[in-house]
Amino acid sequence: MIDVFGTNVFLSTIVGWIIFGLIVGTIAHLIDPKNVRGGIVGTVLTGVIGALLGGFLANLIFGVGVTRFNLTSFIIAVVGALILAFLEKMLLRNGHIRTRVTRLR
Repeated sequence: MIDVFGTNVFLSTIVGWIIFGLIVGTIAHLIDPKNVRGGIVGTVLTGVIGALLGGFLANLIFGVGVTRFNLTSFIIAVVGALILAFLEKMLLRNGHIRTRVTRLR
């Protein structure tokens, strides 16, 4: 996949997603401040996986998704990253996977 300027489109897309993931992950961690594991790599992964999760859910519910780098995609990606952070909190406790579900009283 070569564009008109001779650069590799695939590589530029990957770099774009990494930068987008870094921005989205940083915003999500600013909204939900918690101990972040993995440093900058963890932030990028949170952003990219959050964008995928948010895009999947938004497409499933509203028929829209993360298609380009625009405001709608950004909001969907941040919401997806926050959902991912929430799921992580629910599944992990002190760095370990929860083995028991606590009952609400």
